[in-house]
Amino acid sequence: ISFNDLDIREQGATLDWPVGQTSIGRPCEKTMTDRTRRHLDPEATRAAILEAAKELFLEGGFAGTSMSQIAKRASVTKSLIHHHFGNKENLWVEIKHGLFTEYEKAQREIIERDGEPAELFRDSFVTYFRFLQNNPAIVRMLALTNVEDHEFPRVHDGCTKEETIAMSIEKIVAAQDSGLLRDDIEPNVLLAIFFSLAEHW
Repeated sequence: ISFNDLDIREQGATLDWPVGQTSIGRPCEKTMTDRTRRHLDPEATRAAILEAAKELFLEGGFAGTSMSQIAKRASVTKSLIHHHFGNKENLWVEIKHGLFTEYEKAQREIIERDGEPAELFRDSFVTYFRFLQNNPAIVRMLALTNVEDHEFPRVHDGCTKEETIAMSIEKIVAAQDSGLLRDDIEPNVLLAIFFSLAEHW
């Protein structure tokens, strides 16, 4: 190719390179793919992985979802998923935490306030019921995990802070001591019944 075949402008001007490439053959910003953008933005990568994993967990449950499926849906490599979350179990927990943040906050406010035990229990139950009613995706996750093997993480595992659970147990014990609740059932069992009633109403 001769210089006459090239578009040479004023001295110091650049050549007319093929559309979509820089002078060293890299994609220009206009043609940058979503995968390239996510690679350059860690937060965008995490968000894409979480959204893809949530969709797939809702479609097939924890056991029915593979890391390869998540990587494909998020348009990332499996190594990036391992880099951000370590393994599928950690990804599952991260999604649960995100879904339950609103409920956790509301429940803590109820537990920490003073009031009649019966009123507190009623408000606590209604709060959880409304939370599930307004978040059908969580109800589906609960249904899917109920039919999966027990070796897989449950939806509630790790999604409610230990301090909140401990405070709930204290309220239940106090209610048992006052005669409001029967005292021949372990407090943690009563708490499990509380969750089950709202989930299967």
